[in-house]
Amino acid sequence: MLNFIKNLPIPAIQLDKNQNILYINAKGLNFLNFSFNIFPSKNIVTLFPSLNLNNLKSNNETSFIYRDKFFKKHLLNVTVDYYDKANGNSVLYIMPSSEINVSKFSSLKTDYLKNRLMHFEKFVDNISEGVLVFNNNGDLIYSNQKANKKFKLSRTKINQYKVWHIIQHYSNPTDWQDLTIQLEQKERVNFIYKELDTCLSVEICLHGIDNVNYYMLIYSDISESTKDKLVIAEKSNQIDLFERNIPAAIFKLEVSSNKGTYFTYVSDSFEKLFGFQLPINEPNWQTSLNIHPDDIIGFYNQMFESIEQFTKFNYIGRLLIEEKIIWCEVNAMPILIDGIFQFDGIILDITQKKEAEFEIKQKRAFNDSVLLNIPADIAVFDKDHRYLFLNMKGIANDELRRWLIGKTDFDYCEYRGLDTTMAEKRRVYFNQAKESKEQVDWIDTIKKEESTVYILRRFFPFYVDGIFVYMIGYGVDITEMKLAQLHLSEAEKENELILKSALDGVIMIDKDYKTTFWNPKAEAIFGWKSNQTIGKNMLSKILSHEIDANNDIAKFIEQNDSRNSHKRSEFLAKRKNGVEFPIELTIVNIDEVENKTHYCLFVRDISNKKAKELEVEIKNKALLKQNKSLEQFNYIASHDLQEPLISLIGYSNLLEEEYSDKLDEEGKLFLQFINKSATRMRSLIAGLLQYTRINTSENLSHANIVIILQEVIENLNDKIKLHKAEIKINELPTVYCCPLNISLLFQNLISNSIKFTKNDQQPTITISCEERVEDWLFKIEDNGIGIPKKDLNEIFIMYRRLHNQDEYNGFGIGLAHCKRIVELHNGEIWAESTLGEGSIFYFTISKKI
Repeated sequence: MLNFIKNLPIPAIQLDKNQNILYINAKGLNFLNFSFNIFPSKNIVTLFPSLNLNNLKSNNETSFIYRDKFFKKHLLNVTVDYYDKANGNSVLYIMPSSEINVSKFSSLKTDYLKNRLMHFEKFVDNISEGVLVFNNNGDLIYSNQKANKKFKLSRTKINQYKVWHIIQHYSNPTDWQDLTIQLEQKERVNFIYKELDTCLSVEICLHGIDNVNYYMLIYSDISESTKDKLVIAEKSNQIDLFERNIPAAIFKLEVSSNKGTYFTYVSDSFEKLFGFQLPINEPNWQTSLNIHPDDIIGFYNQMFESIEQFTKFNYIGRLLIEEKIIWCEVNAMPILIDGIFQFDGIILDITQKKEAEFEIKQKRAFNDSVLLNIPADIAVFDKDHRYLFLNMKGIANDELRRWLIGKTDFDYCEYRGLDTTMAEKRRVYFNQAKESKEQVDWIDTIKKEESTVYILRRFFPFYVDGIFVYMIGYGVDITEMKLAQLHLSEAEKENELILKSALDGVIMIDKDYKTTFWNPKAEAIFGWKSNQTIGKNMLSKILSHEIDANNDIAKFIEQNDSRNSHKRSEFLAKRKNGVEFPIELTIVNIDEVENKTHYCLFVRDISNKKAKELEVEIKNKALLKQNKSLEQFNYIASHDLQEPLISLIGYSNLLEEEYSDKLDEEGKLFLQFINKSATRMRSLIAGLLQYTRINTSENLSHANIVIILQEVIENLNDKIKLHKAEIKINELPTVYCCPLNISLLFQNLISNSIKFTKNDQQPTITISCEERVEDWLFKIEDNGIGIPKKDLNEIFIMYRRLHNQDEYNGFGIGLAHCKRIVELHNGEIWAESTLGEGSIFYFTISKKI
């Protein structure tokens, strides 16, 4: 813009945004008769006091009166051109009204601009940047050749393009308007524009010409440089990361026929690693490196060989640094650049690695020494059960041991001509240990000519981060220990057998009364299994709640605290089910290893003893009563009742035999009634006599009720077939009873159920049993005629009949016999019935007979 002002044929003054004078062209200075030096940074008002730029017309023109230094008045026309609105810069074009008119000024300005634009276009078309100019609406008004080629634009259609058609950074008019607002506030806007594989650096700035805003977009293609920068940055980051995290230094070693070998670059990390820095461009660098004397020849031989053969240089050796040995590893690749031979490589500090290797080597030597001399066979296997290591204890023959490495037990069996059973067994244990990730132990029993050898073997799987590494196999001869264990086991078995076979319950407790032994008899007595008692204080559970278990036992132990004291005392105990019973208890103090005090309790269940005592007492009382009754009855039955009936029956029979032909039919009928009644009376007396003879004092035994019922059904077979009766027998127990009486009991009840059934109905009888704490409850259910509720208690009375002889024959004795039998078994009998539907007879047999 400054060149434009200089060449104008009219006065022109350049102003900044504060209207301070920046420049006055030659025409202006001549018109004002001043030198520019007297106006530096002065405001335009200083020069033209009457000029007010705030009152411009719509075309940015105004007029004012100007007095020169001779106080001569001049009428001046002024046009203001805001050529740089972003920065507020402007130009005043001064035209005395008598010299130049506006149209001529515009023509001059236009010609000048066209001339300048032509030169500008030639320049812009040949620059490497792309240039596009847009107006305020985003219309493209200019683009150089670079931009035309990049965006495929045609200059003949230039007025058809919008900025958002070309640069997708601005996708619509709104985005463009936002940009124009930004440019009014700041000088320029920069951004990176990416499209496919292209990366552009874009700058947009605002220029105002003749009060019109133009937006110049200049871009440069930075795709390649961006890629290069990214690659360089990535490599730089990798090298930086390498140097920070790996004990290594990077170097460049140049090989020159004139200067020899010398370093052209060594990274700073070398000094951090080794404590000194190698000299750069110094042929005598070897003196600084101070290679261990034993390694110098190997170092130079390797280096010269790599130079001569143009091969990779690799060296591992020692440096002497402050009397310390530092291990290093050098790796370098030879390269040839512009005829210059050099090595690019790294130097690693491997001191820790070497020390670790040495330590591992020492440990391995130690481990090998231990494994080879340990009095057990040790083997190491891979994942396929192949030998990786085997010590001399496993196989003494060196040649065979070396042969077995890499092979399996199956290979060994084949080689030695052995059966593969052993190999198959070991393979099973190997897989088990590998899959479970836990050690597996077993004992191999090897039969020899006159002895048996026991080998304890173990597979231990070794995993790292969940990955199987190897399996350790272990075997040790435990024959002596096994034999001692067997002898001890036999002794323990004998003692345990004695204790377990004891007729009394044997319980062992420690000083805190916790159970350490509980034999089978104790299980049977109390109902608690051994595994439910070990380690627990069972005294409160096995002694009655009426007894303070711990205190009473403590007192008993204190009173009898002697190994020779075998005093017996009676206690009230309780079973697991809560039933209380009497026991006889003996406590013996025993001492075991480590002076630990233990007590042995011998328990005897005296329930039977007490029950027998009670039974004897009850029987004695019953016997006394029975004897009195029997004495009276026997006398009556034997003399007073039987004798007249026998005579009556005898004479009636004789009368019928001798005088049958002399009696009419009515007489014969009367005679039959007499005989029949006498016979019935005799049967009643016989039944009564049988009733008195029922007792349980003989033939008591454990009887299977099912077998008893089978005999009863066989006895009633004719009656069952006649009435087509169906008898169902559920699961029945074995009970302690008088089998003969129980058979009579069932026979009477089943016979009654069949007899008292409707004529048109098939009798159905179901027999079942339920075990209870004190007794067995039996149930006989039928579908007979039923019993009236009012008669349910009377049916068990001797000679009590509910039906006449014509309906159902009988003597009214059977149920009385049943009641007698049940009572002698310490039980009860009763009936439940629904008239017309059937009856259920219940009876119990006590477990304490």
